[in-house]
Amino acid sequence: MDTKEFKKAFNDFALKNGFATEFGAWFKESEECVLALILRKSSYSKLYYLRIKVNFKLAYGRTFKKEKDWVKHDVADIMHGPSNDFQDLFVLENNLTDPQRIEKMEKLFLNHINPLTNKILTREGIIELHKTEDLFLLPAVKQELGLK
Repeated sequence: MDTKEFKKAFNDFALKNGFATEFGAWFKESEECVLALILRKSSYSKLYYLRIKVNFKLAYGRTFKKEKDWVKHDVADIMHGPSNDFQDLFVLENNLTDPQRIEKMEKLFLNHINPLTNKILTREGIIELHKTEDLFLLPAVKQELGLK
């Protein structure tokens, strides 16, 4: 699978799973949070990185505004990525066949991205993920959430 086909397949799955595309990323929003899926291609190989970024809409005395610069730069309240079970999906130079890669991408959305999205778009869900799945939170985010 080449990079163009990979990005198209990812886009198709993201749209099918309720994400909207803007600024070269895929977004879901709630009243409390904005989540973005961002694919970054390595400059050295046919490898992609998936960044899952979440920002509170209202926090720290400010209102978050979704912008192109936010997508481009690694600044977010919460940064996350896929589990190690899905890392080979993003290496386009390995031995996965196209049907295997598509099947694994579908599992990524069904088993990881969708369940994560359902929780991480609320403050309560973020706290639950932090407690049950060891989601790393920066001290400022913990403070915003009322955690110690």
